[in-house]
Order: sequence, then structure tokens, then C-alpha cells
Amino acid sequence: MAHVTPPPPEDLPSLRRLRRGAIVVVLGAIALAITVVLPAERGVDITGIGRLIGLTDMGIIKQEILVEMVAESTFLADSRRADSITAAEEAAALQAVAQGVTPPRTDTTLVRIQPGEQRSIRLRMQAKAWTVYSWSTDRGVVDDDIRGDSVNARAGSYYRYHSGTGRPSASGALVARFNGLHGWYWSNTTDSVVSVTLVTRGDYAEIVIPR
Repeated sequence: MAHVTPPPPEDLPSLRRLRRGAIVVVLGAIALAITVVLPAERGVDITGIGRLIGLTDMGIIKQEILVEMVAESTFLADSRRADSITAAEEAAALQAVAQGVTPPRTDTTLVRIQPGEQRSIRLRMQAKAWTVYSWSTDRGVVDDDIRGDSVNARAGSYYRYHSGTGRPSASGALVARFNGLHGWYWSNTTDSVVSVTLVTRGDYAEIVIPR
């Protein structure tokens, strides 16, 4: 076995130096948490550094996603009701759409969205009802969601069918998974007013445009 000679006592750090080093490490960790971790994870920017290096926006987006995930999970917990449809029933409705079944009604609806504003157009539909849709902007792009709000769900909870980011248009088919309001939410992240025109063809009772 090799013989290890310990260093002389005078070469070892003093207790004072060890304490000072520990304090420096702790202060560095606190500074890192305030300037990097909080902005990036929570969207909380105490010093303003996080916004300068682009971390605060990331944290805000993470918090928004977390809130939406909680809302969706809350809705799913509430939505196990008699009016919820099965995957087979949804597939049958989409097959009817593909076969070109004539829809009961057709509408064209327009909303104007101010910079930084969110607007929506929703359809009052029964479970298994369907609609074919297309929408487009007159300029620029918008972020969009398709959501369903059940009559019986708790406030703030909803079901998300689809979402998109930075798009000038979209089209597709929507099958209502439950009785309630189902529709489109657009967020204008540009500096100009954007008009969105939505064309719907399907089986719905009413068009609802919140003011």
C-alpha cells in the first residue's frame, strides 16, 4: 500500500476561508436563481436581466402552458358524462363529412382583433354534431386554438381540440365531443389590427361571438 503524506497544516484552508467560500457559493446560487431560474421557469424577473436575455418570455409561456394543462385535466375529470362521445362515434361523424353529407347550415363570420387582443367565435353544438371550417386573416398571422366549453364543466376548464402558432389560415373538420360551445380562439400578437374571416358548414344551433 502506498504511503500518503498529509499536507502540512499551514497549507490547509482555514475554517474562516471555508466559511467564506461557502457563503460565496450560496450567494452565487441565489443570484443565479434570481437572474436565470425564476425568469426562465416562472416568468418572474426581479432584476430585468431575464427580459434582456430572453428568458422571461420563456418562463411566461411555460406558466401559461401549465395553466392550460391544469384547465384541460380539470375538464377531462368533469367530462365523463352521458353526453361524451366515443372514438367510434367521432370516426363515424368524420366519415359522414368525408362522404360529403350536406350540412344543415353555412355561415361566414368576421371578427376584428386589436393588437394584443384575443377574440373567439364559438358554435353551440350537441355531442356528435360536426362542422367543416376554414378561416383566414386579411393580413399577418395569429395564434389559434380550437376549444370546447361544456355546459356542466367548472369555470376555467375546457377541452382543447387543436392549437397553432403564427398562422394566416387553417381549415379542417370539428366533431363536438359533448354538448356545449365549441370554437376558435385567435390571439393577435402583431402590432396591427387583424381581421379573421371564418366560414363554417355544419350542424350547429347558434353562433356565439363574445364582446
